[in-house]
Amino acid sequence: MLRAAAVIYGLVLLAGAGLLIYAHAALVLAGYLVVNGLLIAGSILFERSGYQPRLNRAHGSWQPTGERFIDPESKHLIEVRYNPKTGERDYVDTESKSRN
Repeated sequence: MLRAAAVIYGLVLLAGAGLLIYAHAALVLAGYLVVNGLLIAGSILFERSGYQPRLNRAHGSWQPTGERFIDPESKHLIEVRYNPKTGERDYVDTESKSRN
């Protein structure tokens, strides 16, 4: 909810800047609004795609660490695996794995 509100706020700033530019009034303020709108909306939208893990499960020998926990969002049991070659950790949903 807060993320959507921040994106909407950034878009409102950009719309306000567009109106100021269209009216040929206060170009310094319009520039300020453009920069802030792009920073707010752009950073929120970029942040969503910035934290995706890029694991290659086919390479290396993935070993279970013995760590398990219940994911608070999905309520599924998650098992942690470790690749000693690369140092990567992988979080495997054991319940969806058993359903396949």
